[in-house]
Amino acid sequence: IATKRDRMLGRWAGEMLGYVGDALDAYAERIVRAALTSPNGGLIAIATDFRLQRMPLAMLDLPVKAEEYFEAAEKTVKAA
Repeated sequence: IATKRDRMLGRWAGEMLGYVGDALDAYAERIVRAALTSPNGGLIAIATDFRLQRMPLAMLDLPVKAEEYFEAAEKTVKAA
């Protein structure tokens, strides 16, 4: 469930950063790998990327988004 959540979160962040197509898929996978590497690694990577692009995003928004996508991932797993 966590990997599905991280992939959805990575796609959301990638879209916000302007990625499309293969670049969007690659960005989402990068976020998944970061999340597997360390606790909150995906959130840290996204926050860093947003900051580098000077995109306004309150740090509190990321955990909220992560929770939304966790719930969505959980529903898809339970439905399968």
